[in-house]
Amino acid sequence: MFFADYSKDSDLIDHSILLRELAFVNIDTVLINWIRAFLTGRSQAVRIGNSLSDWKSPRGGIPQRTKLGVVLFAVMTNKLCPASQK
Repeated sequence: MFFADYSKDSDLIDHSILLRELAFVNIDTVLINWIRAFLTGRSQAVRIGNSLSDWKSPRGGIPQRTKLGVVLFAVMTNKLCPASQK
């Protein structure tokens, strides 16, 4: 049996590897550039009660709770499927 924990799956994805995988599955360059723009230049902070942390720019990860995030995660896990190795 194999068990996998995907609870932090989207947080750990490296943008450069993801963009390379998109090129590998023949996604058009224009769309890859659009996705690059979607992933970069983001800032995030954490709020607990009335306290807000400093804003940081993540170097990886996929925005969660987006329809595109699900598709991008599928691209990253594509090579895990034996059929994708052919």
